[in-house]
Amino acid sequence: MNKLTNSYIKCMAFNTRLECLGNNIYVRQTKKKVPYMDILTTEIEKKLIFRKKLNGKLKQCVIGIFPTIKIEDALKKAIIIGQEWELQENKPKYYTFSDLFNLTMTEKKYSTKPNTVENYIKRFNSKAFDILRNKEIGSIEIVDIWRVLDGYSAKYESKKKVRTIINEVFKYAVKRGIVEKNITPNLSEISGKKAEYHSYLDPRFPQSLIDYLKFISKIEKENIKTALLLNLLVPLRASNLLLISADRLVTIDDNIPCIYLEAEKMKSGKKGEKPTTYPLARKIYNFLKNNTINFTSAENLNRYIRKFKHDKIIGAKPYMTLHSMRSVFASHVQFHGSDIIGSENLLSHSGVAGTSSVARHYYRSVPYKRGYKVAEWWFDFIKSLCEKNNINLFDLFEKRG
Repeated sequence: MNKLTNSYIKCMAFNTRLECLGNNIYVRQTKKKVPYMDILTTEIEKKLIFRKKLNGKLKQCVIGIFPTIKIEDALKKAIIIGQEWELQENKPKYYTFSDLFNLTMTEKKYSTKPNTVENYIKRFNSKAFDILRNKEIGSIEIVDIWRVLDGYSAKYESKKKVRTIINEVFKYAVKRGIVEKNITPNLSEISGKKAEYHSYLDPRFPQSLIDYLKFISKIEKENIKTALLLNLLVPLRASNLLLISADRLVTIDDNIPCIYLEAEKMKSGKKGEKPTTYPLARKIYNFLKNNTINFTSAENLNRYIRKFKHDKIIGAKPYMTLHSMRSVFASHVQFHGSDIIGSENLLSHSGVAGTSSVARHYYRSVPYKRGYKVAEWWFDFIKSLCEKNNINLFDLFEKRG
């Protein structure tokens, strides 16, 4: 019997033993308790594992979870991993930091979002890494690492990201016995100004939000005006906000209007995982359904939003960004006593919202309904502010949507 088929894996009886499917691919099944509505339900997880013996040593890695990854994709992935393992085994045991960085990034491709890998590579190509780039990993001293970190001045967040890259490379080297110890400094040792929280408009001073709405209303370019208004009304991350269009609109459960986003487009999502559906206020859903929006880039929008000056902007930065609107939304929800769980759903903080893989699959998670109610409340709240202060913004949804 050919076990290397999706139908076989789907219908196989539950067994805790590691079962070989062929071509060095194994499956391990485990039972998990996951929350669904107000009960716990049992879900069987089928983990596809690639195992191969090289030079007398058994190597293995998880390829993915079925059915998130299909067997045909698992076979392709296994071939690539096997080839990389053989290259690593046959390569001389002299590694520069650059060699290990490349091997680390190759491994990260299977477990990390593409954007994260791209950002690692972009930062690694900066001049600051010249100190480590061609050094043999065993000859690197902690003073060399500090010289790289100090190249980022007082920018704590940048130092933190660079430290993460160095730490990942040393973790990879320690795991494979290339070096004995990870000498990367701890985060607590890194000095610099921390960005404690995002800048936002304090809900205790409602005039600041009113002034921001007036700022948007005076923008002449309609696509900029629309983008910044939607950025306030739909508290998605900027990269996700720029994806919204009519062809991504769906309705779920009791006709809840939502936007459909691929998992890999979300901050914590990975390719092959189930997509995310995100609740929208009904008026926004109708507007998107009936209109084409020509968004500009996030960089351009951020340059525009920084033109807004106000003495009630609080936070680590003296100006606002597209991301600031998420903090504006969250702080107003809390200040006015709206539903926190619903707001977390709108912020796509899925861990807090409690949407299990079962709930995501069937689109029947309670947070969707709670998120939709908060979306409607936030739309009405901002609309009411505009009407009370004669700010002409919401006719956009009336005449076009």
